[in-house]
Amino acid sequence: MGETRTFFLQKPAPPSVLKRLRLPAVLLAGYAGAVALLDWLFHDFIKAPLHVHTFLGAVLGLLLVFRTNTAYDRWWEGRKLWGQLVNDSRNLCLKIRALPAIPLAEARHLGRLLTSFARALKEHLREGVRAGQLSLYGGNVRAEPTHVPIHLASLVRGQIAGWRREGRIDGFDDLLLDRHARSLTEVCGACERIRKTPISPSYRTFLRQCIMLYLVTLPWGLVDELSFWVVPAVTIITYFMLGLELIAEDVEEPFGRGEDDLELDEICRGLEASVEEILAGEESQAPDR
Repeated sequence: MGETRTFFLQKPAPPSVLKRLRLPAVLLAGYAGAVALLDWLFHDFIKAPLHVHTFLGAVLGLLLVFRTNTAYDRWWEGRKLWGQLVNDSRNLCLKIRALPAIPLAEARHLGRLLTSFARALKEHLREGVRAGQLSLYGGNVRAEPTHVPIHLASLVRGQIAGWRREGRIDGFDDLLLDRHARSLTEVCGACERIRKTPISPSYRTFLRQCIMLYLVTLPWGLVDELSFWVVPAVTIITYFMLGLELIAEDVEEPFGRGEDDLELDEICRGLEASVEEILAGEESQAPDR
């Protein structure tokens, strides 16, 4: 089943959080330095109550915690869904391999359907996928499916239904296998829900405006106490606050190619190796009656 490996055109991964923080950190550090210079030249000209920024920082911290937790919940749910896909695929292969009436060739074909489903779902959640990109179709697709993962899931269910019609499995076996086959569409739908339902743009924009307003006014509140030390202080606070927001932005979309996204390529390779191992071996023989 190694021929199921396909190569898709990959978009470059987005830059790391550190690289994206360089410019705003440098700009705010320079801004803080200018405020410190004004305070040094015109002492007592700049006065701002520090306790106001302390209160605002506490409120902003709560907003950032909520933002980060919400984004991480989406990332963790995506990981659980892919874990469920791997487990159900393995269990389906194990149960099929234990059925003596199922030829090994047909069992391996169903294994190829499962690994192709995982790879198709991975690309479907990224830039999209066409059936012709999967070696399972052999490059010959008469009618291009509008939804490749669901089409592959229907082929899995059709294979099981065909065994039932041919009398190779009974109704009880069908129920056992259907539980895992049905999970394919459930995982696909849940992943699409995460992918197509981003965090509210209004909330995200409002939070970023609050962060920038806080950082712009912060040097005026700290300079009277810190003088030129306000520059490293503002730089560090900028790194933490903007860093948390940018990390949350990356984590809330867990199916991409960034360094904070799920390792979907590795998960697909692990699933393929498991399926190959489960369905390896000689043709099983039905016991003599």
